[in-house]
Amino acid sequence: MNRYSYVTSPEFGAYKRVANDPRSFAKKRKNRGRLGAVKLLLVSTSFFFMTLLGFQGVKIATHSPTFGVKTIEIKTASDRTGQVIRGLLEERRGQNLLLLDTGTIKDQLMRLSEVKEVVVRKEFPAKLKVEVVERVPFLMLKNHKYFLLDKEGEIINSSYQRFPEKVPLVYFDGGDILNLLPLKELEKFILSKSFSNSLNIYFIEPYGITVVDENHKVFLGNENLEVRWKHYCSLKGKLMKRVGEVEYFDFRWDDRVYLKPASGGING
Repeated sequence: MNRYSYVTSPEFGAYKRVANDPRSFAKKRKNRGRLGAVKLLLVSTSFFFMTLLGFQGVKIATHSPTFGVKTIEIKTASDRTGQVIRGLLEERRGQNLLLLDTGTIKDQLMRLSEVKEVVVRKEFPAKLKVEVVERVPFLMLKNHKYFLLDKEGEIINSSYQRFPEKVPLVYFDGGDILNLLPLKELEKFILSKSFSNSLNIYFIEPYGITVVDENHKVFLGNENLEVRWKHYCSLKGKLMKRVGEVEYFDFRWDDRVYLKPASGGING
């Protein structure tokens, strides 16, 4: 502790050194300690009451009927999917919006095969909003039942007893069709001008994509489907004029064509 202070002297108009009183310093330090303790007590008390009020406020809000779900707004492309989702979410009606876990709801809806993406939002005080991007049917597979697929090869629904109109149908006998089917090539073929929904398409191993046209089969393989089909359409008339009825055409190679006349034998 500094035992001296400097004060102005009236006589000399300058500073002079005077001795400090130890008791004065002790008193000041004690007062500062009391003031700090009072401030700390005030801050602690304020924090306690603010926390208590906040807790009570949350408790009141989470039990208030004001925040109970009254409206469930669902945006989908199809009424069928919307009805399925509404049925699943109806149990959420009346539940407190503050306590709803949107992540849990999203996970629940993403398990639906028709759903590709979903956004779940809360709109206070009492509305739950759901926006769904659905998987778009690309083609239908059929063996003993129908499988509706999107372009990524995801099964949208496997419970159809009949296939929707305007969706191409591909027949298959079995096997790991989802891994064997050339989806990208099929997409280009289906979207081409030369394609028609009236075509009967099969997937037959080892011939790949096979089109039944009139009374004969056309083997296209798994590549360049659009090009090979156009090639077949341009040559069909000429070849049949030369050999008559044909059992099958084989266009799996881009540089040559094989065919089998209906009477037997193979010409190349």
